[in-house]
Amino acid sequence: MKKPKLDERRPLASSADIQRLFGELDASTISAVMALGPTLAEAEEAALWTVGEGETLPEPHQPGSIVAQILDLVVPEEDEERRTPH
Repeated sequence: MKKPKLDERRPLASSADIQRLFGELDASTISAVMALGPTLAEAEEAALWTVGEGETLPEPHQPGSIVAQILDLVVPEEDEERRTPH
C-alpha cells in the first residue's frame, strides 16, 4: 500500500477558508491563492503573519514557500512590513 505524502493527509484550504481568514478579497486574488494549493494549516499560518502574529510561532520561524506566496498575494505592496518578518 502506497503511503500518502504528508500534504495528502492535511486538508486543503477552500475558498471559504481563504475568505474567512483574510476577509474580503477580490475573486482574482482568491483564485490566485487557491491556485497555490495551500493546506488549511498554511493558510492559517499566513493569516497569522498578516496580523503580526507569525513571529510568535515556536522556534525562530520564517514563513514557508506557500505561506510567503500567499502573503505576497493578500498583503498590499505598500504594507511590506506585514509581508515579511523583522
